[in-house]
Amino acid sequence: MSSELRGKLLEEPSFKIIEEIETPSLKGRLVNPGDTLKILEVTETKKETSPIELGNYGTKLYSLERDHCTVFNSNNNQPCGQDAFSVSPDLTIFSVCDGVGGAGDFNPAAVARWSRMIAESASSVGLQYFIKNQQAIVNRLKGVMTDEGYNIIPSIKGLYGIKTTLSMAQRTSGNAYEILCIGDSPIYIIDKNTGNIMQQYGEDALTKTTDTPLSNSVGLDSRGGYIAPKNPAHIIHKTITLNDDQFLVTATDYFSDFTAHGGNLLDYLNLSAEEFHKKVTGPGRVKADDATICFIENR
Repeated sequence: MSSELRGKLLEEPSFKIIEEIETPSLKGRLVNPGDTLKILEVTETKKETSPIELGNYGTKLYSLERDHCTVFNSNNNQPCGQDAFSVSPDLTIFSVCDGVGGAGDFNPAAVARWSRMIAESASSVGLQYFIKNQQAIVNRLKGVMTDEGYNIIPSIKGLYGIKTTLSMAQRTSGNAYEILCIGDSPIYIIDKNTGNIMQQYGEDALTKTTDTPLSNSVGLDSRGGYIAPKNPAHIIHKTITLNDDQFLVTATDYFSDFTAHGGNLLDYLNLSAEEFHKKVTGPGRVKADDATICFIENR
């Protein structure tokens, strides 16, 4: 048998376009030439400057510095922290997740894996696609978790499922950004010079409280089923304009508590990874929790 095959297609299949798809790295159409086969027909490829950036899995601290973007991640000396972040290769999509669950006979590593997969998926497909296809994405990742041997259904009924919050921003053009908050991981607009909070989004901002039970999250319930929004009004999805003298900040709820007590987010900007980790785990910490924060500025 030859390694090459030459010939002509005698009968071209009849393709049905299911939907248009655009990700940070490609643009194309999902087509269906039959009842079971689905093909992504690529119409445009985009140059990738680097792989998707993720906070280290199973380690206690990580930092990422890129033009117009700085991220710090500390997992509170836990063997497997449940915070995660992801930044798209073209530096236009920024996702921060805070895993929730792990009670009872759940392995906490499963929650850490889940938050990391959601962060990566959100930054891979983009905000609009993630919103429209959230249930399908969750179900696909459920299969990945099962294949990897994670327990997704606890033996004791009534325990938490595997889920995460999501704080996400996508630069759409110039100084315009689309933002999404699911749960209590906040998004801020702050003054670059003073750190003054110009705007805060997320459940904590809506309810004026911190550490309250989440009304929304992304993941699976205690039976392994998709979690539908409990309070859609608490899901923040909007377009904002960022001035050149402002930072857009995506974070986990460690920082909701910090700013609720008058803290200035700029205190966390010009630090090394080690300094950040010491600040959020040392004697002056706000609370014993993982902490992740991403500072974004206009290009």
